[in-house]
Order: sequence, then structure tokens, then C-alpha cells
Amino acid sequence: MNGLSERPLGEREAGIAYSAAAVLPLFFSLIFALIAPAISPDYETEGWYMLGAYLCSQLAFLAVVAGVCAFTRQSPAKALGFCRCHVKFYLIGFVLVFGMLFGASILASLFETWMEELGFTLSGAPVPVDTAGYFAASLVVVGIIPGILEEALFRGVLLGGMKRFPPWAAVLLSGALFSLFHQNPAQTVYQFLFGCVFALVVIKSGSLLPAVFMHVLNNAFIIVYQYLGAEPGETASLVLLIAGLIAAVGGIACLLLCKTPPREERERPRYGIFFLYASLGILYCAAMWALTLVAV
Repeated sequence: MNGLSERPLGEREAGIAYSAAAVLPLFFSLIFALIAPAISPDYETEGWYMLGAYLCSQLAFLAVVAGVCAFTRQSPAKALGFCRCHVKFYLIGFVLVFGMLFGASILASLFETWMEELGFTLSGAPVPVDTAGYFAASLVVVGIIPGILEEALFRGVLLGGMKRFPPWAAVLLSGALFSLFHQNPAQTVYQFLFGCVFALVVIKSGSLLPAVFMHVLNNAFIIVYQYLGAEPGETASLVLLIAGLIAAVGGIACLLLCKTPPREERERPRYGIFFLYASLGILYCAAMWALTLVAV
């Protein structure tokens, strides 16, 4: 780009990106919180404020991803992996989303039940869907935009920076960091599983696009269910539950059987470098996760 040589995306850049993405939303949220009272005195209970709060995080992700592309001097398509892949990965992705929503979500329900038995009360993040307008806005702000930008950050930048890690380590670490980043105890297990699946899809397909498709589809399903006043787990019959488990296991098995594209140089992974630069983000997200748990 611009006649300058490209820079590789490695553990240091991925760690810095994670810490920046964890802290930067505070800046955007602060500005938004200062502006919101001038728009409406009861802003905290209004749908536009909830959607604006979601956008603050997405703006931070966009800034981090843009900064990484500028630093590496690569186009977003090359730096993040927005490239074409075989259609089978989209089909597998659809099956996996169905399986996770109606099958693997039982693990999330068991986790919530266990935490509640320990005396904690878990709650999900609210999404304004009480009108058709808010429903459409939520599909865009909470469904489509995060599906693109979160995948660009977590499976584009972070997973791209882990290219020297063994695939199994990159998958598990990607899922753990993705789950921790959301700071939502109620969705810890669900987001960890999805984070791992997204990472596995990207590694096997060599492209970020199937993960974006899956992420948007998952978010859209959840928003539609909330608009209808239900949750997938509440409406799933025994048949759907069994079908979901079969789909989840079958989809993962299909992915594992797919040939993995050749990876870059097999140098020794620099785990210490990654965790050093990601430590600020990890500590902050862990603290917020714990505070959210004890505050509800």
C-alpha cells in the first residue's frame, strides 16, 4: 500500500488490539453519556440509548481494526481474511448455528442454573424490540454490524495474530477471549462455544466470511426470538433439542474432516508476547465480568 512494504500481523499486534478494543469503548461511551441527557432526560430507559450503547463498542472495534490495517499496511481483505471460500463452509455454518441455538445452548442453560444455585442472579443484555422500527434497527445495530466488526477483530486480527499457535490452542484461546470480552456471565458458556466454532470455521475455510455469515445469522435469530417474546431454549421441543445436538456434533465433525489450508511459517509461538500486550484487556474484562456477576 502506497509503495511501502507490508508488516506481518503477529502476537504483539493481536495483544495490543485486544487491550485497545477492551478499553477504547469507555471513551466512546463517555462521550455518548455526556450527549444523551441533552437529547432526553429519561435516556437510560429508551431504546435509542440502548442501541447507541451497542454502537459505542462497535465504533471502538472499527477504530482498532482500521488501526491494525494501517499499521500492517495491508488492505482489510488481506489483513483480515475477507476472501472467497468454498460454499460448503456456509452450509456447514448454517447447520452449526442451528445446532448451537437449539442443541449446545443447553450447556449454557445448565451453567446459568448452576450459577443461580450458588446464589448469583444472571441476566442477559436487553435489546429494544418493542416496536417494528426498533426491531429493524436492532437487526442492523445488534445483528449485522457486530457480526462484521466482531469477526474482523476476533477472528481477523486476533486469530490472524495467532497464526503460529497450534490450531487447537488458537481455537480455545479465541473462544475464551471472545467470551471474556463480552463481560456477560449469563452468556459465558454460549459465547465460548461460539467463539471456538467461529475460529475453527475460519481456520478450516481460510476465510473470515463464513464466520461473519454465522455470527450475523445467530444474532438475527436471537433478535427475532426476542421480538416474538421467546427464547430458543424456551420454545425448543425435545425433537428440536435432539436435532440441534446432532447438528452441532455433525457440523463440527464435518469441519474437522475438511482439509486445513497451509499455514504460515511454523516458528515457535510467542505466547508470552501475546499475553503481555493483551494483559490490560484481559484483566479489565475479567474485573468487569466479576463485577457484573456480583452486581446482579
